[in-house]
Amino acid sequence: MEYTSDIEQAYGRFLQGNREVKETACGTLSRVSDSGACLRQRGFNALQTEECHTIDTTTLLAFELGTHMHNVVQEACADQFEGEYETAIDLSYSGVSLSGSCDGLIKVNDQYRLLEIKTMSPFGYSLCKKSGVPKREHIVQASFYAKGMIEAGKQVDAV
Repeated sequence: MEYTSDIEQAYGRFLQGNREVKETACGTLSRVSDSGACLRQRGFNALQTEECHTIDTTTLLAFELGTHMHNVVQEACADQFEGEYETAIDLSYSGVSLSGSCDGLIKVNDQYRLLEIKTMSPFGYSLCKKSGVPKREHIVQASFYAKGMIEAGKQVDAV
C-alpha cells in the first residue's frame, strides 16, 4: 500500500463489509427507530429491501463513530445505574407490527427512567440546543417505548 488513498479504500471496504442488518427486536415488520423516516423508507425497511447504492466512506465513518459514542454512554450508565439495558419492547398490541429496543430502563433516585441515547451531527445538535427541544422523531421514539413499557406493566416514573 503505497498511498494514503489505498488505506482509505481499504477502510471503506472494511466498513462496508461490517455493516450488519439489524433485526427488529421482537420479529415485527417495523422498528420504532424508523418512526422519523419517510413512508417509503419505512416500507423498504419492513420489506427488507436491499440497498441499491453504496454508502460513502465518510457516512459509514460517521455511523461507526456514533455507534461507538452510543455504546460508551450506555456502558457508563450501566456502570452507574441499576436497570435493564437493550430492553425489547413489542408494540404489536396496537395492531401494528412494530417493536424496538430502548437503550435502558434505569433506576435513578428510586425512580425508573427510560434511557434513549441519541448521537447526531454537530449541525443537528446545534439546532436542538438552540431550540431547547429534541428532534420530533426522538420524542416519538421515546414515547413509543414509554407506552410499550406501561402496556407491559413496567413502571416508568420519568421519561
